[in-house]
Amino acid sequence: MRSGLQLAVMLALGAATSLAARPARAQETGPAGTWTIEFVRGIRNENGEEEVLKGHARVTLQLSGDSVVAEWRSLEPDRDGNPIPPRTLHGTVAGNHIVLKEHRQGRVIQNGDEHTVEMTMTYDLTVAGDTISGTQATSSSDGMMSGEPRPISGKREKAG
Repeated sequence: MRSGLQLAVMLALGAATSLAARPARAQETGPAGTWTIEFVRGIRNENGEEEVLKGHARVTLQLSGDSVVAEWRSLEPDRDGNPIPPRTLHGTVAGNHIVLKEHRQGRVIQNGDEHTVEMTMTYDLTVAGDTISGTQATSSSDGMMSGEPRPISGKREKAG
């Protein structure tokens, strides 16, 4: 039979172990981690008919205070079948709300004429458990192109 002191020590150790495990578990429900997402990769507009092209990416979010850095790895190849190099996006985080911005060159083809423009992609995302969702919006530096925010969503990848 155990003494009252032994029992009290065992209960205290059990409680301490339980409390120590909670911060790691709480972090699993926050924005940090690796996500598989579906997003609008492009829009094709021919003869007034708009076709939305979906893409998939593995996005790893790393938080530091109110800042977030995302590594974005496209899961589809480019037009020539080559892997797309990963991109780094920067943004802010407040609780489970993330805003990421990316500036890059965009290829525009209008009436057979191709040109490039400086584009800004804004990802406005919210994490709820193991899901992430929100919108992505695109605008051009010349103000000629600005699209409606489009949906983006994904799931957290499980470790292991």
